[in-house]
Amino acid sequence: INISGNVKTVDKVIRREVRVDEGDEYSASKIQKSKKRLEDLQYFETVDINQKPEPDKKTVDLDVNVKEKATGFLTIGGGYSSIDNLIGMVDVTQTNLFGKGYSLTLRGELGGRSSYYTIAFRDPWFLDKPLLFGINLYRQKREYVNYTRDATGLSLTFGKRYKEEWSASITYDIEQSNVINVEEDADTIIKDMQGKLLTSSVTFQIINDTRDSYIDPTTGRRYSLSLTTAGLGGDTGFWKSLLDLGWYIPIFEESTLHLRGRLGMSDTLLGKKYPLYERFYIGGPDTIRGVGYGEAGPKDSKNEPIGAKRAIIFNIEYLFPIVAEMKLKGLIFVDMGKGYNEGEKFGSDIKYTSGFGFRWFSPLGPVKIDYGINLNKKEGESKSKIEFGFGSFF
Repeated sequence: INISGNVKTVDKVIRREVRVDEGDEYSASKIQKSKKRLEDLQYFETVDINQKPEPDKKTVDLDVNVKEKATGFLTIGGGYSSIDNLIGMVDVTQTNLFGKGYSLTLRGELGGRSSYYTIAFRDPWFLDKPLLFGINLYRQKREYVNYTRDATGLSLTFGKRYKEEWSASITYDIEQSNVINVEEDADTIIKDMQGKLLTSSVTFQIINDTRDSYIDPTTGRRYSLSLTTAGLGGDTGFWKSLLDLGWYIPIFEESTLHLRGRLGMSDTLLGKKYPLYERFYIGGPDTIRGVGYGEAGPKDSKNEPIGAKRAIIFNIEYLFPIVAEMKLKGLIFVDMGKGYNEGEKFGSDIKYTSGFGFRWFSPLGPVKIDYGINLNKKEGESKSKIEFGFGSFF
């Protein structure tokens, strides 16, 4: 296996993504998988793996040639969100720090209702082994309808890959939140959060991923199961679990059917507080498109979302190419789901939406635009929503 074309990237960063080792049996599928894994790193403009058979020796040499591209980005932008109104953003990211595959991000967002600042470091091959190490320091402030939350937190993540398709991780998160500006006529459930709350939590996650690409998958599946527990130390106590199942099924030429289902369950733990901001908010661009943030879930006496302890979500998407050379795709979708608290029958009164959208896999990252229509609108709910996003897709 010969590596060439890498000027900045260290040889081992490329070699560790190649799914065959020198001396292994020949495997066309593993060679193709190697090409996909190298492309998914987003370090290279092109990745070519040329096979050079030597019949006399019954061997094949692989020449892996890459053409590097810029992996450091300074992004200054703005936009509009139905949740945060006007948003300004500055992001400095290096995804291949020192050519060793490290990722470092400094990001700041300032919106009409929120602000978020973070510095995050990630090493996907900690100690040159298939171990993940990540650290994230953040500060967040958000104005809700009946209160304001100001939080500072630190999280540490360790993970490990198992064979080709499995990975597991554990994350410890400690966060100090201060809930202020609670309205005098707010519901009791909101007033109970007032003041400082320290949350100490541990999250376990296991993932099975067979997708052919992380960036633009067309076939395969992604299953994940996570469990968060908080209460050993701190002022809050709760458990929260999320089962997330997704399938990508090729349909016709270059078009894909994407099916996704999520089931979330949670409750209080050790008799401590379960903050509203830790609960499931169903409705919005990443859950049920076409309705507002949290609208497909429990609400307070003022008809404002307060989050759910249980949730169910289904998404169906049909994606098709519009301009293949530009990596521009269109899609039509149907979303279904609801969030529930005590006293509500789980699975009842499901919210249905439908609409269309676009996906552009631009050189600076994926861009998505979705327009959703609320098919069973109730009083106080949005009739339709248009959402714009820049970043990873679900």
